Amino acid sequence: MHDHPAELIAYRRRVGDRLREQRRAAGLSQQALAERVGLDKQAISKIENAHQSPRLDTLWRLAGALGVTVGTLTDDEQ
Repeated sequence: MHDHPAELIAYRRRVGDRLREQRRAAGLSQQALAERVGLDKQAISKIENAHQSPRLDTLWRLAGALGVTVGTLTDDEQ
């Protein structure tokens, strides 16, 4: 299955927005979240700004660090 570029961009924006929202709700900086999940701050920034799609294992680690489900970050729970 191949995603259309517009769909991929929309997915990246959705995940980035949800990640930023949940990170801020948890009172964490990008650096603090990055340290919790074993990434660097630039990786968090790239995800939040829709420049990169996180791998599935990264989504799981991010969700766990934020105390939410992967669906919360991908907006799949609505």
